[in-house]
Amino acid sequence: TETGVPLVANTWQHVVLTRASKDGTVTLYIDGNKAFSVSKLRIGANLEQGGAFMLGNTGDNGAHAFVGFMAEVSVWKCVVTREVIRKISHKPVLTGSEDKLCLYLNFKGVSEDDSSVLYDVTSEREAQMKGRASILQHPVDIRGESGSAAGGAGGAAGGGGVGAAAVAFHSVALRFEERSFGRIATSPPVDILRDQVSVGFW
Repeated sequence: TETGVPLVANTWQHVVLTRASKDGTVTLYIDGNKAFSVSKLRIGANLEQGGAFMLGNTGDNGAHAFVGFMAEVSVWKCVVTREVIRKISHKPVLTGSEDKLCLYLNFKGVSEDDSSVLYDVTSEREAQMKGRASILQHPVDIRGESGSAAGGAGGAAGGGGVGAAAVAFHSVALRFEERSFGRIATSPPVDILRDQVSVGFW
């Protein structure tokens, strides 16, 4: 569904999207704050098991491509609480062992022989990435030392903006150019609930 909520160009922002099929509620959080919510959207429609995760696009044809950078991708088999959302929107604090966290890609664990092979921190499983998205070779500045969001590597629509309380940090990022995407397939498949899901990223 169209949210009508724009991301700020050339600024890192933290995004979380939650969905519960029981009542069809979809909620969008930007930098830890609720930005959009709708209910009764496709009530009872569940996720299909065994599929791949698509980052930066809705399909392989590049028709709805995201152009920018993305970092710290997490997928949860639950509707995450506001407390968790606010915690992870300030800086990367995930260890991979959090309850209900079923996929965590920080793009730091990449195969030396094949940059398309990533590692899921939650279980040390391999994830194969296909598409034209590329991993930056050097970490980017997600937040500046002053606490403000930093564009880093030319800027990104992906995280930032929680003000002086933010902690400076750097992260490896995934770059999306025009008509690019990242199709992520894990082996073994991610164990995700069919009726509840949350996705977070910078």
